[in-house]
Amino acid sequence: MSSQKLYELRTYEIRPSNVKKYMEESAKALPIRFQHSPCIGFFTSEVGSLNETIHLWEYGEFVHVFEKLFCCFMRALSLFRLILEW
Repeated sequence: MSSQKLYELRTYEIRPSNVKKYMEESAKALPIRFQHSPCIGFFTSEVGSLNETIHLWEYGEFVHVFEKLFCCFMRALSLFRLILEW
């Protein structure tokens, strides 16, 4: 069994009019997400490409990544559906 960790970096671009709502909904959804893997970082941009959030997640083993992502996706989909629509 490998002890190497896998990291996932996610970047989301949010419409300026939805940034506040995105942050509010993230505050609700992140505790659910934290149950599945640790968050190493959650950042928002202040220079460069504005209206972006960046998430960095840690996984213990590769085989669990897709299972955890699918579970989190299904639980959080209803919270983010309106925010992510362009």
